[in-house]
Amino acid sequence: MSIAVESDSSSSRGWSGPHPSGRVAGAHKVVGVLYLILALMFTLGLVFGRQGVLDVGMAVGTVAIFAFGMSHLLLSRAAMRTRTWARGPSILVALPLLFAFPIGTFFAVVIIINSAKSWD
Repeated sequence: MSIAVESDSSSSRGWSGPHPSGRVAGAHKVVGVLYLILALMFTLGLVFGRQGVLDVGMAVGTVAIFAFGMSHLLLSRAAMRTRTWARGPSILVALPLLFAFPIGTFFAVVIIINSAKSWD
């Protein structure tokens, strides 16, 4: 008994990898989670640090890091849904990551290159 398997022309080209918006979404998700972990560590430092003294600078930094994390997660969700409005903000929030060598630079390059590609 033999089974004939037909191959169509689309499968012969091979797998081209994830869609550019999927790469952007994944990179944003990783960076967003890393930012939120950092914000959590800063929050724990504020709570369990110097007793009775609130470090305003650290509190402002914690809120800013939390906001960056949430913006990356929001952009991850938009990129996963291939919302074209997310391409510009993705590039914008990836620019500061270029200076976080080497891990941030890697994720920034992935986000910038794949945001510049068409998401159609």
